[in-house]
Amino acid sequence: MNGKTHLPIQFDFSKDAQSGQKMYLNDALIALTILKSEGGVITAKALNNGWVTSKKGINLPETTFKSETFTKDDRESAIFTIKENCDFIAISFVQSSKDIKPLRDLLNKANSKIKIISKIETPHAVTNIEELVQDSDAIMIARGDLAIETSPAEVPLIQQKIIVLSRQQQKPVIVATQMLESMIDNPRPTRAEASDVANAVLSQVDAVMLSAESASGNYPVEAVKTMNSIIEAVEANPEFKRYIKINWEKINLNDLNFNAIVSSSASLAYRLKAPIIGIGTVSGKTARQLSSFRPSSLITAFTHNETVSRQLLLSWGILPIIIDDKFESEAFDKIMLENIKVKKLARKGNLIVLIWGSKIGTSGTTDTIKVSKF
Repeated sequence: MNGKTHLPIQFDFSKDAQSGQKMYLNDALIALTILKSEGGVITAKALNNGWVTSKKGINLPETTFKSETFTKDDRESAIFTIKENCDFIAISFVQSSKDIKPLRDLLNKANSKIKIISKIETPHAVTNIEELVQDSDAIMIARGDLAIETSPAEVPLIQQKIIVLSRQQQKPVIVATQMLESMIDNPRPTRAEASDVANAVLSQVDAVMLSAESASGNYPVEAVKTMNSIIEAVEANPEFKRYIKINWEKINLNDLNFNAIVSSSASLAYRLKAPIIGIGTVSGKTARQLSSFRPSSLITAFTHNETVSRQLLLSWGILPIIIDDKFESEAFDKIMLENIKVKKLARKGNLIVLIWGSKIGTSGTTDTIKVSKF
C-alpha cells in the first residue's frame, strides 16, 4: 500500500484498540471508526474530511490500554530530567495509580525530590480520580484531550470535581488548555475566555496555564500579561477573599495535628488582619497545607532548600524565601521577622503570625504559633 493510505504513528495501539471504537486525530478535527486492529496496523474509516500533518495527537477514548503508559521514551526523558535536577515531571494520559508507580519508583531509586504532576485527560483517570489525587504530588486538568476523551459538556463538571477533591487532599491543582485560545492569532481575548480564567481563579485553583498561546502563538507576551491582569483583578476583589472550609474527614489522620496548627494560623491571621503568615518548612508540606486553607494573608515560606523553594511557587499564595539553616529554633522567629523587614513585606505596627518547629531542619516538627508586632 502507498503513503496516501497509511499514516505512521509512534506507538503501537493495535494490541488494545478494537473494531467499532472511535479514534480522533488532530484535536478531534478528524473522527474515525476502527474497522480492524491487529499486527501493528489499525484500519479505520474516516467520518469527515480534514487535513492530517505530522506531530498531531491521537485519541482513543473508548480504548483501555493494558500496556504501561510510562513508556521506554518516557523513562529516558525522566532520567534526563533527574540528571538536570528539575522540579516537576508531568505524566500524560494516566489511567490509574499504577501508571504513576514506575515513575515514582524511578524517582525514589535516584533519591530525587522531583514532584509528579498527573495530567487528567482520560475517562479512566476521571473514574480513578480519588486514588490519582492521593498518589500524585499535583494535578493538572488537561481540558483539551479531556474534552475529546469525554465530551465538552462534561468538562466543566469534571473540572470542578477535581478542584474540590484536590483542595480536600491538599494537593496543588492546575487548570490548563485553551484558556486564551484566540490569543494565538489575536492581541485580545474573547469575553468568554476572560470569564473562563476568572472562574478558574474563583474556584480556588493554584495555577492557570497557557499552552499554544505562549508556546507558538503570535502574541505570547500579551497572553501572559492578559492572564496575569485577570488573576490580579479577581483576587483583588473582596468577594474572592472568603474562607474556604476544608473537609477534615477527607484529611489523612496522620496530618491532623499539623492541619490544626496551620488552619488555626489562617483563622488567627484573618481575625487579627495580619498581612503575613511566616512559616518555616523543610519539605514544603506544611506550607502547602497552609496554602490549601486559602488564608487572607500572604504566606512567606522560609526554607534552606532551593528545590523546595521553587516547588512551592506552584502552590497558591506562597512567597518562598531561602535562608541559612545554621541557627537554633529559639531564634527562628527573629530570623523570619528580619527577612520580612529586609524585603519590606510589612509596615510598622502590623501583626505578623509566625509558625515553626521545635527542631530546625527536621521535617514534621511544626508545633509553634506566635503573634509578633512588626
